[in-house]
Amino acid sequence: MEARENSPQSPRKHPDEPKEEEAPEDQETPLDSLECEICGNGYSNNRLPLIIKACGHTVCENCIDILQEKSDWNCPSCRQFSNVQVNDLPVNQSLLDYILDRDRFDALACIQCNFRFNEEREPLVLRECGHSICQSCVTTLGKNGFIVCMPCRKISFLSDAKTGQLPKNYAVLSVIRELNK
Repeated sequence: MEARENSPQSPRKHPDEPKEEEAPEDQETPLDSLECEICGNGYSNNRLPLIIKACGHTVCENCIDILQEKSDWNCPSCRQFSNVQVNDLPVNQSLLDYILDRDRFDALACIQCNFRFNEEREPLVLRECGHSICQSCVTTLGKNGFIVCMPCRKISFLSDAKTGQLPKNYAVLSVIRELNK
């Protein structure tokens, strides 16, 4: 029996989103080349991708440990200042889920509405847990100044309930762009 496109196992696609073509089995998948931009090592269960809360960039935990040797440090991608300890940085859950099971395309979808992320529906990072959500859901759910993450139930507070001001998940955006090539 064929699975329905809107079943819980597969993320819903926006009606305007083009249909996907299957890649040949021997073709390199986008995350084969996705690695920490500092050390060049690939992310895994042993080398977790951590999200820098202030800006949304992802770096492996080993490199964050080295950066953190200074009490104050800057994001290696955008140079945004951070004084957050490594223990307070969330794992990039969407990216890690996709790395661990590349057939699980719901890792590239909003945790709330389950629509796939794309250039218009960009992934935003919930700062307390590292899950990704779309702006439409931030606008709907964040009216009271906070969002409760569906999968983990952690609360992320918003500095501005109207815009949400959550950082983009740049690593997931990179994967989406590679998949769309």
